[in-house]
Amino acid sequence: PGDGSGSCSWAGHCQGATCSTDDDCSDPWGCVNGICGGSSSGGSAPPPSNTCSWVGHCIGASCGSDDDCSDNFVCNSGKCA
Repeated sequence: PGDGSGSCSWAGHCQGATCSTDDDCSDPWGCVNGICGGSSSGGSAPPPSNTCSWVGHCIGASCGSDDDCSDNFVCNSGKCA
């Protein structure tokens, strides 16, 4: 297997596919919030909105309240979203 960014060996189970568990996703993606290759896992693709004005408080950052998240992001289940 190569590490081509646009290829996946298990059609229908690639990045962006819906999932229930990590087993529903082709390697190297895990199932995060029902989507293969979601933003919080150590997958190869970065989250879609990874930039914000307060570094370290962007999407996916740990938080205790909305005040812990940058810009218009909110704290949802302990993660800025």
